[in-house]
Amino acid sequence: MQKLLIGAMVLGLNAGVGHAQQVQVYTQAHTVQIHSGVRLHPTTQQEFDQQFRKSNYFGAFVISANGAYGWSKGYLTEDAAVYQATQTCENYRQPHEAECTLYATLIPVGYQDMAGQTLSYEATEDFFEIRDTTEGAAAFVVSDAGVWGWSSGYDTEFEAISGAFNSCVDEAALDAELDTVQFPCHLVWTRP
Repeated sequence: MQKLLIGAMVLGLNAGVGHAQQVQVYTQAHTVQIHSGVRLHPTTQQEFDQQFRKSNYFGAFVISANGAYGWSKGYLTEDAAVYQATQTCENYRQPHEAECTLYATLIPVGYQDMAGQTLSYEATEDFFEIRDTTEGAAAFVVSDAGVWGWSSGYDTEFEAISGAFNSCVDEAALDAELDTVQFPCHLVWTRP
């Protein structure tokens, strides 16, 4: 685990004010936290063991009493992962049955809740690559839903920010299940 100080921008209608923001990044190592003592159906247990456990953080596995389930992986916060997995489970649950409940979460080893200021393993890899290997004005934008966008090589910081937001929104549009209203893209780093 390491702490990374990166610049963040608070955007107004016409101008931005820069400030530093602490963001937590982690190695790929993760742990599965079980939140329920319920026994999974054998086919659900197989998917949990063979797919979910091998996924990258943040992730969530949500179940219902009738055997419906949903899971998510690669989100930037635990809350976003639980939200998406719950939405998937609820789509398969019968209306007269009990609501879906959290079964397990995937979190990075050494995780400390920093109120949404965490990058997923994949986003961290891209961030360091962009920061360390690109030139010109650059920006990095993320959504708690697990998508991110970046841009580099621009003449101005404003152009880089605009390009990064467009990239994040375009990535989110590729996945019809993502709720970009619930988890909009936000700026986490810029280089003038």
